[in-house]
Amino acid sequence: MIVPDDARVKIRAEMTRCGYTVESLCQTADISQTVLRGILSGKSQSISTRNLYAMGRAFGYEISEFVDLLSGAVGYPEFHPE
Repeated sequence: MIVPDDARVKIRAEMTRCGYTVESLCQTADISQTVLRGILSGKSQSISTRNLYAMGRAFGYEISEFVDLLSGAVGYPEFHPE
């Protein structure tokens, strides 16, 4: 999947919502820190299907919901960190 610009913001928001750091998300989702940091910094222009699935699962989404969320096909739910 080509990474839309605002997908990075959404992934960071999901990390905050779920209490993940880069390190803890990588460990939970079994994703390389280099890959995740590349996605979050904008250096990576795409996310593999495997990594989409792993992140979506770590955030509690079905893969189709997570793809729709990142692509903008559905609105992002408002989130207010405490």
